[in-house]
Amino acid sequence: MKRKSELTKERILLAAAELFAEHGYHGTTHQMMCTQANVNIAAINYHFGNKESLYLKVWEYLVDIGMQNYRDFINDDDKPEARLYSFIKWRVRAVTATGIKACLSQIMRREMNKPSPVFEQLQELYLNEKRKWFFSLIRDIVGHDLDARTITMAAFCIHSPLIHLVEMKSIMNTTLEESIKVQLANFWEDPEALAESIYTFAIAGLREISGSNGDQK
Repeated sequence: MKRKSELTKERILLAAAELFAEHGYHGTTHQMMCTQANVNIAAINYHFGNKESLYLKVWEYLVDIGMQNYRDFINDDDKPEARLYSFIKWRVRAVTATGIKACLSQIMRREMNKPSPVFEQLQELYLNEKRKWFFSLIRDIVGHDLDARTITMAAFCIHSPLIHLVEMKSIMNTTLEESIKVQLANFWEDPEALAESIYTFAIAGLREISGSNGDQK
């Protein structure tokens, strides 16, 4: 059984994750976290030191959850095309998830739009290696003789619709017309079909670049 101190720390962490996802680093205050977690500021300072440290811990916690799901989706021994498809499925599932599993994609979107004071640290800890992995995957599909600019543009074109999904989800609860909200809600009903569609366009573009007609997955 968890001790009271551990339960309080976990409650703060979960509350902060939800608030950072909804309001971003800059829009989240200590008072908001105190209200959400039902604690006082002293408790936050005791367990996490300051807002920056808490923000980093939230990232660490959510990335760990995401990597558990990542290992369920992606097998590094698969062919490059299969790994790309699995990566897209993993990203789509992350965006269409609910609850705590949905927080990281929203926090990441807000971090990119308005960087926090620990932006460079987050890049080094979590984003640079994943970016290198993705660029390497693209090279494995299109060939290693293509220039860096072509690889970068290809990666951008594949990532763009995945990032747009996060933007779409972020406006679900805004003052949109009800008919548009219904259309957006229907969009999330079949994540598998959504991932399949994104992959189909992505692999077609990569084959055009490489001139390859290899297996689809």
